Amino acid sequence: MTKAQPDGIIGRNRLPMVRGFTGLPQALSDHLKPCWQGARDDRDARLREPGVKSRKIEMFRKTIHTAVAAAAVLSFTVAAGAQGRPDARAMSCEQVQLMILDRGAVVLTTGQHTYDRYVASTFFCSHPYVAQPDSIATRDGWCPVLRCGYRLFEDRW
Repeated sequence: MTKAQPDGIIGRNRLPMVRGFTGLPQALSDHLKPCWQGARDDRDARLREPGVKSRKIEMFRKTIHTAVAAAAVLSFTVAAGAQGRPDARAMSCEQVQLMILDRGAVVLTTGQHTYDRYVASTFFCSHPYVAQPDSIATRDGWCPVLRCGYRLFEDRW
């Protein structure tokens, strides 16, 4: 004495059947769907909403504007770092010595086509080199400075 079940209902759960596929309720069928398929369906539904495409275009424009602004800032920073090296011939001896002490190591122009690196101490020279006394021409005469060079005599004892 069973009552006839309406079409699309299974047993006591009374869950609707998936049309064209018998045996699984609709809720279970949705659960077993691949996750990418559900995400694609959601995305397609959102794209059909009014205003979504214009929001995406606006986000793209903001991204482009941000990239252009970052490139402009980077180009100005590089240009500021590419300034010429100081000319020792146009500076006083005191200015040259203070610059070397302040920065630790400085590349100075010493002539029309010459330049060299001058240091405050041996700590600013790489391993085989040591700070050696040298003099360069400045606005007010010759100026004593230190330059990295090979050790001339090595103590072996």
